[in-house]
Amino acid sequence: MEMVATYVLNDSHTIAEDVIALGRVIVEKDTKVTPKVIERLNDYSIMGVMCYEPSDFATSYYEKIRLSKEFSKWKTDYETMLVAYKVAVDSFVIKKIPFRESDLLNISSTLFTDKMTGKRLMTYINLMTPREDDLSYVHGLNVALMSKLFGRWLKWSAPDVDWLTLAGFIYDVGKHFLPQDIIWKPGKLSSMEYDLIKTHAFHAYHLLSKTNLDKRILNCVLQHHERCDGSGYPQGLKGPEIDDFAKVIAIVDVYEAMTAPRTYRSPMCPFKAIAILEQDVYQKYDIKYIHTFMQNLSDEMIGNHVRLNTGDVSVVIMTNRHYFSKPIIQMEDGTVIDLSKMPQFTLEEIV
Repeated sequence: MEMVATYVLNDSHTIAEDVIALGRVIVEKDTKVTPKVIERLNDYSIMGVMCYEPSDFATSYYEKIRLSKEFSKWKTDYETMLVAYKVAVDSFVIKKIPFRESDLLNISSTLFTDKMTGKRLMTYINLMTPREDDLSYVHGLNVALMSKLFGRWLKWSAPDVDWLTLAGFIYDVGKHFLPQDIIWKPGKLSSMEYDLIKTHAFHAYHLLSKTNLDKRILNCVLQHHERCDGSGYPQGLKGPEIDDFAKVIAIVDVYEAMTAPRTYRSPMCPFKAIAILEQDVYQKYDIKYIHTFMQNLSDEMIGNHVRLNTGDVSVVIMTNRHYFSKPIIQMEDGTVIDLSKMPQFTLEEIV
């Protein structure tokens, strides 16, 4: 609801609270504004009334957020901070100007304040649809914000969370030296294209190692595609050989790539992304990090409306600790379903 001055009321407004004057109701709640209603308000010298906002008519969490003034402001801030981040990246790529850590941390604190919840941040990010030529920048910005959230979930110290956030901004800068049509190619890469992409970690590490960046950030640049089972690149490192920061960034990198909206596809449902991560949980990722990520991420989804493969809409009411991708949901008729026991149902999207 919002207070609207009487002189700007029109037929698009609906009164959200009873209007009382001289001890009695002169306009009832839920009344559509008409010239006669405005005349009555003026007769009683009513300067303003509470009216419904578009978000008040939304039926789901995502819809309410999409229509909210808070998201509208955040979206404006995001677009402004994205420009600042692009300048920082391009200055390094084109002119080899080192990243200013304070500038990057200011971007993250502007978009992810201490008071913002993880659920709100993840929802905001999911509602943004980037332009095609901004995809690499958006990916870096989103990973930085999610890494800050992940650091909090891990209960790391404030300085370590800042270093992890900086790593999120910088770790993938090597891809800006490669053709973007290959980086964001919708289809399968050829072996030659894949070999080219694998050079981005070494190339960026070589350039950034000449600056004064923290060693952990440099390790993220070099190792974010390494996997605990040795299946990653560029060095085929295994669990103990991989920096802890790189292990954390690797998880966020993969998750953001799967769930962020793209110009050529809709965002993947978070629970589908979690299901993919669960398949590799004991092989590719450090269990203490991937478990914390999936548990907290699924907890943040509680209360969201989700559409099933049947087309029905339900609400996530509880996390399933054994299968994070298969929560307990409540259907519109009140029926409660444990998706881990009902494989015929899958979650298709957040609505």
